[in-house]
Amino acid sequence: KHWLMHCWLDVGDQSLMGADMDSAWAPNIGKPKNGFDVTLHTTSIDEARRWFDQLSAGGKAGMPFGPRAAGHGLPGSLLGLLCGVDLAITSYLYTTIEHGQRAEWRPARDLVLREVGQQPQVWVLAGEGYGSLMFYLRPNHWRNLAIDAHPGRNLLLLADGNLANAMAPWRATAAQDLFVVLLRREVLAIQADAAQADLLSSFRVVGVLPGAFAAPEDTLYVYRVALPQAR
Repeated sequence: KHWLMHCWLDVGDQSLMGADMDSAWAPNIGKPKNGFDVTLHTTSIDEARRWFDQLSAGGKAGMPFGPRAAGHGLPGSLLGLLCGVDLAITSYLYTTIEHGQRAEWRPARDLVLREVGQQPQVWVLAGEGYGSLMFYLRPNHWRNLAIDAHPGRNLLLLADGNLANAMAPWRATAAQDLFVVLLRREVLAIQADAAQADLLSSFRVVGVLPGAFAAPEDTLYVYRVALPQAR
């Protein structure tokens, strides 16, 4: 609730746009970056040259100032049409077949619901994928926070990497098995801790979901944790 969904700042006749991004949507968001990217638009070559000279002074230009090789000689309307068609095709593939080049969060949800069957409740624990699973397991949950639009669908956040702490609410109140959904990098981090690794090894793997277009570290592991015998 403290994040920005959309931000728009007018600076002269230009606009700066931004938003906070979750690691599930932008896997490299946590990596350090020296600076940021800004695109400037102008219809004047002289003004573009002045901007380029001023911004590159004292810095390192990635490429020289000059006409675009790909668009040189093409009518402006045709170039715009080609760019529009390319954008439409790329966007369609990205959002459908390639699933945003992200981890397989939707298939993970489907797997959990198949495992649950007709049981009235489902308990899911996730770390980096908490936001994505919230979107798929509890769609439109934010429309009216005064009511629970998805009773019985419970999500727990693995905030500090400590499985035992994150599982405490489930152990205290749940009457059904727990599902744990982790990215490969999260699994490796947990396995590097002896105590955490022992706990993780007691979970039953019910699915491994490599993304066809995602990075190897975005492979999803879905575990099922049985209720403690004392219950």
